[in-house]
Amino acid sequence: MTKDDTDVLKVIRKRAKTRSFSTADIPYRIEDESTLWRKGAYPKGLQNHPVALVTLHDATNFGNWLNEKNKTGTFRLPTWNEWMVTAYGKSRKYPWGDDWDHTRIHSSHGFKLSFSLDEKSNGKNPPYRTEAVKERKSGKTPEGIYGILGNVGEYIIAGDPTADNYFNLGSRSMGGGFTDIVWSTDDKLHPLPPRHDYWGYSHHSTARKCDLGFRLVLVLENNKTMLKHERLFEQRNKAWMMENAKSSK
Repeated sequence: MTKDDTDVLKVIRKRAKTRSFSTADIPYRIEDESTLWRKGAYPKGLQNHPVALVTLHDATNFGNWLNEKNKTGTFRLPTWNEWMVTAYGKSRKYPWGDDWDHTRIHSSHGFKLSFSLDEKSNGKNPPYRTEAVKERKSGKTPEGIYGILGNVGEYIIAGDPTADNYFNLGSRSMGGGFTDIVWSTDDKLHPLPPRHDYWGYSHHSTARKCDLGFRLVLVLENNKTMLKHERLFEQRNKAWMMENAKSSK
């Protein structure tokens, strides 16, 4: 597969020139052209950053492409349940444990609502781009999963019934990106509520945003050796589920 953000670049330049916005344009949120992929090449210096500016269709097709190249198992986007279990296990409050610490996630949490994404983060402004996937070791889960909160929001699989609780606009993301979670209006860093999917809003499946990407699940039905490994936790446990999604099947 070849990733090329040239179409997004055209929209950026058009809007900069005309100072206009049309819903007919490709939905996007980006101000920094240096983060765009061109003809399959990742941006200089960002090879360890998560891929963003992708649609639900892009993410699904990438999993299908991997399936054709790798016969270990099936690559696909996670379900809402799988994402939540990955983030919180059976009982922990946050991906890393039970104590809140805003420095463990790359997000705009704690910054005032009014800001411009073209302002580089200097301690007073929110972050303006992604960071390397393994930048914050303190934020990884006990199982070794990095960046489950912040950096980029992550698509869940198309058709997941929990999306019906969020207006059912075509797709849904989890975890929140670096521009998300801007809740502070009093310059105080309030803790985020524990065991939450963070934002999780439905989005149009054609959205391309600088803080929206994906994470794939590898279903190992074809790998007998891996299937014999002891499970870390029981996926069917429902104790951690959000109240408004408990009825989803």
